[in-house]
Amino acid sequence: MKALRSGVSLEDILVFIREDDNAVLPARDITPEPVTTDLTLLANAAVEAPGQTVCAQMSLDIVDDRPFVDLSASFWTTVTDDDEFVSHLISSWIAWDSLSCHYTDVDIFVEAMKQKDQLFCSSLLVNSVLATACHFSSRLTLRSDIQNPNSFCYRFLKEAISLWHEEFERPKPTTVQAGMMLCQILACNGSDQLAWMMFQTTVSLFEKLRDDVSGPFSRHYQGKHKAGREDVDIKIEQTIYVTEWAVFRLSSLFAMTFKYRPRVSIPNTRHPSVSRQDVQNKEEAVQVNSSGSGIAVLPTWRPYPYTQPLEPCLASQSVEAASQLCVIIYEFTLLITTDIESLQPITIKEKLQLYERLQRWKESLPTGLRMDDNIAPYFAWAK
Repeated sequence: MKALRSGVSLEDILVFIREDDNAVLPARDITPEPVTTDLTLLANAAVEAPGQTVCAQMSLDIVDDRPFVDLSASFWTTVTDDDEFVSHLISSWIAWDSLSCHYTDVDIFVEAMKQKDQLFCSSLLVNSVLATACHFSSRLTLRSDIQNPNSFCYRFLKEAISLWHEEFERPKPTTVQAGMMLCQILACNGSDQLAWMMFQTTVSLFEKLRDDVSGPFSRHYQGKHKAGREDVDIKIEQTIYVTEWAVFRLSSLFAMTFKYRPRVSIPNTRHPSVSRQDVQNKEEAVQVNSSGSGIAVLPTWRPYPYTQPLEPCLASQSVEAASQLCVIIYEFTLLITTDIESLQPITIKEKLQLYERLQRWKESLPTGLRMDDNIAPYFAWAK
């Protein structure tokens, strides 16, 4: 009672409660239980009635949070050894953040994580993904408290930053991708200036990676993979496109936010709008939607946890639309900024041209990327 009345912190109070005098709780004590029950599975069967439209019904009381990937934790992180919980977090990240930000190719990342392939995956990248995924988990009460040692977000972020200090001078695509995720976590939690500093380091690493090899990213991979050469080349090519455009998009957004000159120019490679899985399945994936028009249903998408039926995945269109928008943002920041990081006025004609380009971009968005079309994460870019 004396401790309670003296206004001590919750961590100090925990010292009195726990027998081991340790205010930082072990992972087993803060790991949430899965919420899926036989009742929720039965309810979901009713929700997913044949012919039901995506927006016809939604109930957050009907939740099935069985992970749709089965991944091992212990090889990649020391924070937890709970494979089911890590699979849950990765599933949350795949369903939401990975599709709207596209910092890494999900197919390549998951495959490399399963196969313990440290060329296309790393402990730094996995911990960064898990720290990001905590923001989307339906199980965690503390989703994004990066200053609370009893939150998983804090612990994954702490391990990721520790690994970042070891790897940030090594030019690897996984390090660049992890750096972008750490920038996002810091910015989303109110540490904008720290996020900007992290981004500066990430861009420098990206430039070193781009400039220090005879071909884009190729020297790092040459002769270091046991799989067939053709498969590795496809992965490398996709990794190049995804990483270059992701750095460019983040650079454009930071430039607009802080009113700085953009650090990264428009890539001269194609948009990473079609994944390897899309290419392989494209011919057999053309189906007919509810309106009767032919659309390419590539991978399907559904909310995770499961509260709605499947719907067409528009990740490819979303990435391309986001990249086109960031090209406009890039050219806008070039107009309003100078080399000495000061602002300059633009003419009425330039403003009108930019406005017309934005209008054309908005009007060109396909069905599914417009506001109120669905509940998928893609509309965030459209907004």
